[in-house]
Amino acid sequence: MSKRLLLALDLVLLVMLGLMAGYQLVSAAYHELAGIVLCGLFILHFALHSAWISAKLRRFGLETPLVKGRWLLDGALLFVVLSLGVSGILISRTLRLWTVRPVPLWVVGAHHALGFLLVGLAVIHLLLCAPQLKRMLHRA
Repeated sequence: MSKRLLLALDLVLLVMLGLMAGYQLVSAAYHELAGIVLCGLFILHFALHSAWISAKLRRFGLETPLVKGRWLLDGALLFVVLSLGVSGILISRTLRLWTVRPVPLWVVGAHHALGFLLVGLAVIHLLLCAPQLKRMLHRA
């Protein structure tokens, strides 16, 4: 996979995450539909890095505690993204897939909490990946 394509995807994810975090800046319909797209792009991001991920997982037992901590962070990030996608679909007013109205408050609260958690985890992830991103930018 082209390094430029991976960097472009990373940039799109970053911009979309910023727009999604500013829920009041965009319409509810945009937020809901773009959230589904963002969830799909995060899954694509993990899929495009699958060769690197599988190579690293084979050596997981040999890694330092710091590297293992980064893997736990990335696993938590994937879990939060998938959970946000599911909860977003459940509370969507545009898609209306949840048959119980009004949507239970715990689902809405969980979605909001997951959103804040995603922003925090994504910032930490980007800070930890900054050296690799810098190298990729110089090579691209």
